[in-house]
Amino acid sequence: MRLSTTVGRFGGEEEIEIEFDFNSHKLRADQLDKVSTLAAAFADDINAGKLYAIVGHTDGKGSDSYNCKLSAKRAATITSALLVGGAKAYLQPIGVGEGLLKDAANPANAQNRRVSFLKLDDNAETVINAFKALCD
Repeated sequence: MRLSTTVGRFGGEEEIEIEFDFNSHKLRADQLDKVSTLAAAFADDINAGKLYAIVGHTDGKGSDSYNCKLSAKRAATITSALLVGGAKAYLQPIGVGEGLLKDAANPANAQNRRVSFLKLDDNAETVINAFKALCD
């Protein structure tokens, strides 16, 4: 997610991704600070009613079907944590499996096991459908 000057009190731009262990959708202890930062941003009144995609990813190991399910679980884990943190934004969890590798040259790289964030605007339905198509 890019936290811009229009997103709460965090100013500037910073991409935040939540990382996961291999074959897991459980939130890691070393990622809690990132989740807290995101929860505060999503709880800020400036984000009330805005729509964000919470996008789960996997590495290239495993079957497409398994990776789609795991990525959806990762997105749901983070969405739940953000809602517990008081998110006022609308959050749409989506799993894309291994469809959008961060490090395509190294499909097994741990950088690929993550949840990323995308603010959705007028084209939200098109973007959500494109993400969902990666796991259909």
